[in-house]
Amino acid sequence: MDGKYTNGNPVLGQEATVCDADALNALQEEPCTVIEAEGIALEKGNNGQLLQALDSRFGRKATANTWQGAQTFSAAVTANNGGPSVQLKPGTIDHVYLEFFARTSAPNTRSGFLGYGAAGSSVLALVNSLSGGDVEVTPGSGGKISLAGSTQTSAPITVGGTTPASNTAFTNTLTKANIVKAWGRINVSGGTATLQNGFNVASVAASGTAITVNLAGTLSSNFYTVSANKVVSAGIAENPAVGVHSMGTSSFAMSVYDTSFNPLNVSSGSHAVMFVVLGHQ
Repeated sequence: MDGKYTNGNPVLGQEATVCDADALNALQEEPCTVIEAEGIALEKGNNGQLLQALDSRFGRKATANTWQGAQTFSAAVTANNGGPSVQLKPGTIDHVYLEFFARTSAPNTRSGFLGYGAAGSSVLALVNSLSGGDVEVTPGSGGKISLAGSTQTSAPITVGGTTPASNTAFTNTLTKANIVKAWGRINVSGGTATLQNGFNVASVAASGTAITVNLAGTLSSNFYTVSANKVVSAGIAENPAVGVHSMGTSSFAMSVYDTSFNPLNVSSGSHAVMFVVLGHQ
């Protein structure tokens, strides 16, 4: 009755279920199919083979809620635990990591990973494998990001957040306000200016008494700082002073002086100057 076996009821005229070959074969073959699918040979008298097959298929180990081998879940997994909710163990190959597949258009192409990516590696890596993909770390309101030990990177780091007030106290802290915005070394010979090395400099030029620096990235106002010096020759009396003027958000000019503090015409002679720019962007 209701799809279940019954012993029957003579008073009500209900007959008992007849266990035919189909029913008994189903009871036998269902667990046998699971066992044999895992490559386990059926063994008479061994009543643990179904459990062995299930453990093999789903990777469950003797410890409760511990799994080995790859697992696939089609829905969200929630772990209600006050301690370490998920533990990744290295198995026999000495590395472990989380993989992310973020694109439905390429579901089998890894978008990034977090962990120890190579066998025996001591580097904990957070990698965004998407072309042009950024890695963003955002602290809570009023929080900060702390780095301990030596820090190296082969990719640009963008410092975000608000620009702190000029009178805010900091100790060993990197902010938008205290990053060098541009620097360079310029050589002027015969009126031609050449940027020998630098950062965030679009171009340089020399004309009259001015050496002009055009910035690749603009500043937010004209109220920034330029520290500049002239490169002098050892043993020769020269004036190392450099004056900064004509400051705009995307350019500024420098002048060099003789020993009497008269501006020199950079169209002749040879001059080398160095500068560093600090300010808000």
